[in-house]
Amino acid sequence: MNKINKGEKGYLNYRKIALLLSVLGCLAGVALFFFTGYIRYNSTKTIFTVLAVLMVLPAAKQFVIYAVMAPYKSVDFDKYDTIDKIISDTNVHMISDLVITSPERVVNVDLICVKGGRIIGYASHKKADTSYVSEHLKKVINPQYKVNQMKVVNEFDKYINYIDELKLVEESKYDEDITKLILSQCV
Repeated sequence: MNKINKGEKGYLNYRKIALLLSVLGCLAGVALFFFTGYIRYNSTKTIFTVLAVLMVLPAAKQFVIYAVMAPYKSVDFDKYDTIDKIISDTNVHMISDLVITSPERVVNVDLICVKGGRIIGYASHKKADTSYVSEHLKKVINPQYKVNQMKVVNEFDKYINYIDELKLVEESKYDEDITKLILSQCV
């Protein structure tokens, strides 16, 4: 399986599988260390028990990340391909499969396109709090870069209309930096 980076199509599905395998591997290591020490010395008071306990820590960290990502799935590939076709031959930066985290909430956004200081997002989940995502990203981005427009919508047809308008906007030299800043807010 090829590595899929954050922000690329299929990232959420890939990352969930990788995290689950990592957790299972760590738990297998915990069991191996613990039972090796117990079988060899007939006691739990060995260095093997300490090693087993220390291996639980990374397993727990990986499991927490998996638990945050588990309810969400990757963007519908047909929708991704539709937007990719619309923005081909333009300088629109597109990222997908985002689980945006903040101290208050976790929200899944399927697609975000950036050009000219404008950020347009699409969240397919009807329960996604689009106004919260917009405000959170504005707070994160505005101290460093000027955001002219920030919208996250739930309807794909509206999203396509916004993307058509976005193609006409002049590119900013900070678009790639804004994209990286958005990715830094994601799991």
